[in-house]
Amino acid sequence: MAIADRLPLSEPLLQLPEAEVLTVTRQTLPVLMGDRMEDVWVQIFSRGNPFTASGDGVTPWLKFLRDLGDRGQLRGIAFYGSPYLRDQLLPHLPPNLPWWFSHSQLGDAQELILSHLRLALTGINSTPS
Repeated sequence: MAIADRLPLSEPLLQLPEAEVLTVTRQTLPVLMGDRMEDVWVQIFSRGNPFTASGDGVTPWLKFLRDLGDRGQLRGIAFYGSPYLRDQLLPHLPPNLPWWFSHSQLGDAQELILSHLRLALTGINSTPS
């Protein structure tokens, strides 16, 4: 059964955003590292278990996010799901970078975080959680 069969079409997850969307995977990440993008907001959906050996999944993402930050393109990050990747990445990112976190990856969580993002974009203070 596809996700679209279980979720109403009004879910933020199923809505097309107004901005261009790039799906980044391990295979597409090296290609994107050379691209010139502006005002990048990253949403990371992760599942993780600290008790299993998962290899070095943090390093390529860390380099990608640092490169965006160094070029002044990274505007904020939303983490969904497992806190382990968030905990590994945040110490290496600019301390003033806006970020949000939710254990849930459901549409309600994404809608809440994106509403905080909209407030941040309009200059209203939005506190990371």
